[in-house]
Amino acid sequence: IDIDIDIDIDIRHRHSHYHLGIDIPEPGSVKIRVGNKEFSWIQDKCIIFDDSFEHEVFHKGIKDRVVFIVHKCHPQL
Repeated sequence: IDIDIDIDIDIRHRHSHYHLGIDIPEPGSVKIRVGNKEFSWIQDKCIIFDDSFEHEVFHKGIKDRVVFIVHKCHPQL
């Protein structure tokens, strides 16, 4: 499977995103780019990012991944 999720950016700076890796069978093959940094999901670890930065996802593996996602409103809005 070779799936990419298109580039996204929220110019209104509304949310922080929390991504918790629940089932990550191929950790090196699923990544998220936020700004100019890339992160891999890791089982039982959290990636936190601000959606006002450009971000996109790359899935180059063959197995599904399960990520628990929480979108938290920006505290100053």
